Amino acid sequence: MSGAAAADARAIITDKIEEHKRAVILLKRRLNTFTDVARLPAELLSEVFLQVCREEYDKQQGSYYHNPGDSRWISVAHTCHSWRELALHTAGLWSYIIITRKTHVESFLARSQDAPLSVTANLNTPQSDEKIEAIEDIFVVHTPRLKEVSLFQASSHTIHGLCQKLCTTAPLLQSLILSERIGQYWARDAPYIFPYLSPEMIPSLRTLNINLVKFRWDQPIFCATLTKLIVRGRIEAPQNTMGSFESLLTAIQNMTTLQLLELNEAIPRLPADTTSVPPPSRKITLPHLRHLVIVSSCRDCANLLAHLSFPENTFYQLSGMDGKCGRDLVKIFKDCLARSEPLHTIRLDRALGTVGHQIFSGLRATSRPHNPFSSVPSEDIYLKVPANPPFTRPLFRGTNLFKNVRRLEVDHNDQPWSWSEIFTGVPNVTFLSITGDQTKVLTDALSTPYPSSSGKKKSTSTTLLLPRLEVVKFSDIRLLSLDGDLTPKFLDLLIDCLMTRCNYNMAVAELRLVQCMNTLSKDVDRLKEIVANVVWDGVEDMETEEEEEDEYDEDEYDEFGYYDEGEYDDGLGFWY
Repeated sequence: MSGAAAADARAIITDKIEEHKRAVILLKRRLNTFTDVARLPAELLSEVFLQVCREEYDKQQGSYYHNPGDSRWISVAHTCHSWRELALHTAGLWSYIIITRKTHVESFLARSQDAPLSVTANLNTPQSDEKIEAIEDIFVVHTPRLKEVSLFQASSHTIHGLCQKLCTTAPLLQSLILSERIGQYWARDAPYIFPYLSPEMIPSLRTLNINLVKFRWDQPIFCATLTKLIVRGRIEAPQNTMGSFESLLTAIQNMTTLQLLELNEAIPRLPADTTSVPPPSRKITLPHLRHLVIVSSCRDCANLLAHLSFPENTFYQLSGMDGKCGRDLVKIFKDCLARSEPLHTIRLDRALGTVGHQIFSGLRATSRPHNPFSSVPSEDIYLKVPANPPFTRPLFRGTNLFKNVRRLEVDHNDQPWSWSEIFTGVPNVTFLSITGDQTKVLTDALSTPYPSSSGKKKSTSTTLLLPRLEVVKFSDIRLLSLDGDLTPKFLDLLIDCLMTRCNYNMAVAELRLVQCMNTLSKDVDRLKEIVANVVWDGVEDMETEEEEEDEYDEDEYDEFGYYDEGEYDDGLGFWY
């Protein structure tokens, strides 16, 4: 056989092989149609794809610190031929664009057809120039299709330049998130971002989230259509950068449909020499507000809070970062509590990683579990203020605000709580949970008699605090101390306290011990003689003298440089 004839024969055989391959593929596709998932209607399967795509998009664009990668949801289109065809013809899938490379963006835009666009980009990457170019193209050509825009880790000049490209009306734009680069110092010459965006250009805007971006409260971007506003300012910025406090009030008053308001160092400040919060100049009602978060100095938190009125079931979190006018903040916070739904649970704690701050938080009886990935707090009510002066006296004394509280949880955490003042303010508590080592101050508060207020002018009867107390839980405490630093031992103090309550017919029905060190079964047996139900985790963990001393060599890791921390910029919170 000649060479040409052999080549023709090989070509014929190769063609038949390819034909058989295609036949096998078609048979496999037909076989796939007998699976249960293949019976799903295309419309329903498309909705499933869209849900997966949306979740992946939210996951990758929801954090200031996350670097969005490729759209991993595309893997669903690699499952089989029919799924790929369905994905390619579902325009909504390709409308969620995570800016990576310009060629990828162009493919997404072509496949998305006329679907509304959701665009997100992290601009602190080596490909930032290419990403910026891709975003500019979208803003110039596809502004009428924009539904969501999220730009993270960008410089102020980059954000300003991109916003200038939004030169036409964006009738579908509902969400705008702009975040300046983390760690970038405030620049005096940084441009204001929003002078070009008017309510007429963004008539559907519902969510505005600006982080470290230079703005003024009198700019028209703060429009009446907003339902969610999150603003994080710069603590080191000069006083007049954001405009006046009255301009902030006017902006909030204009946003009557707000459901979430979060201001972090974004309140124009009162003068530094202010010693008390001035009376409110006006009262602003936010009838639809569900979540309120304010982080600022105590006096600025109090100043804004005094001007706001919101529904009784609003969740609010207040963080006063310094002690000036701290009592004013507690007083105004107390006024808000008087207008709120009654609390069922109160928690007292010290701010983790923060020296000298106390935390008061509470849950209402109607509370439901919150979304753990939400930016709003997990408590219904939250207050963080400096511990000096302590908030227990002005908050708990002389009030019946907490008469409906049934559960009190306190984390000692080296915080000297005024137990008597706290217990006086929550007379109807039935469950008490305490974490951390305790002393005689606690047992005295639970067992010291005081005159009963029976209504008679002269009464010789006495009673105890927390008369309805039923359950006490101790966690992470030492019932006994090996080196005698707690004298007498807390176990003996606790037994005397429990016996006193029995004598007053206010016996504790249940005592729970969780992770309590230096506790033996014989100690628990002593408690069982007094308390009807003692629930103990059974852990007999006795300290040694070396463990109690808790000494360490501060130079132990010096050879590795672990303690060479450099300098700390307290204003910005970054190491350098």
